Amino acid sequence: MKRALILVFLVCLSSGVHASSSLNSPVAERVESGTQDQEISGMIGGLAVDIGAGNISNSTGQIESSLWPSIVEVYTATWCANCLDSEHVVDVLSQSNNVERLHYHREYSESQDPFGTEVGDDRWIERYGPASVISTDGLTRTPPSIVFNGEWLHTGTLAKGGVSLADDYTQSLSMGSSLPLDGISSSLEWVGSSSNDSEGTVSWTIGPNLEYKIVDDYWEKCTVYPSHTQYTPVLFVVENVARFEQGSNGLENYSHVIRDIHRLDADDNSNGSASITLPPIWDGADFRLVMAFEWSTIFDFMVDDVVCGDEGGFLPSTGIFSIILVFSVASFSYRRK
Repeated sequence: MKRALILVFLVCLSSGVHASSSLNSPVAERVESGTQDQEISGMIGGLAVDIGAGNISNSTGQIESSLWPSIVEVYTATWCANCLDSEHVVDVLSQSNNVERLHYHREYSESQDPFGTEVGDDRWIERYGPASVISTDGLTRTPPSIVFNGEWLHTGTLAKGGVSLADDYTQSLSMGSSLPLDGISSSLEWVGSSSNDSEGTVSWTIGPNLEYKIVDDYWEKCTVYPSHTQYTPVLFVVENVARFEQGSNGLENYSHVIRDIHRLDADDNSNGSASITLPPIWDGADFRLVMAFEWSTIFDFMVDDVVCGDEGGFLPSTGIFSIILVFSVASFSYRRK
């Protein structure tokens, strides 16, 4: 009986060790699509060029991945007072970290905020809605929400793990991308039209062989190791500062405002070009183009001759080392007896 209790205890312990891997966080919700058996996904890149009202041609040149910024996506609204608390924390972190910020404003059922876009709400709901539902107990989108590198979602303004919200955000920011990016570089170029300030051509490159970079520190006993990573270029048209004095949260000048989003999916996403029509500028002449790449590594569950986890299986997602440890200790207990 004692041997059986020891065995059960060690199995549970080894499962707990697995659950505390670097791909889990006590302070944020892991972003998952909700449509795959097991999907690790995120956002990388964040290369940006300022283009004025669209009439300034500009290029980043080729930039190594070690110099790419962290991408911080913010869901906010001009009436949201407590959004200012979370955005202030991001402001402070941006002073000592390389960060590219993208602010989504609420659109659907919105009567006060003029900066919301349907494409922005659609994208937020599709990518972050499932994680938001878990984090907020039912809401697919709610200001304030913050996502770091497309992987870690924070909702509200209460700290969930650290002493302060800054502690929570710092932890998610410091985790970086789960996708290994060594040896990868990227570029972004904008060539404005000579006859129309609202039109131009955007070109990008990323590589080499990004599709063969996979999340390699994650392993489930019952999954097949993935052979490749899918990725899609996404271009954000951002207005650096847009003034709205009627905003009821009193900010008046709203920064990093997403005005449009273009998915540039093609047969070969590693490089390409596309003609872009810019939206009307709100004020000033301060458009900024930000190129990011959505990536996804999908782990498929094996179904032949394998019994897994909670579905009637004996050992839940434990590694070989854990299994050996369990039976070694059980055998040692038996010999002592």
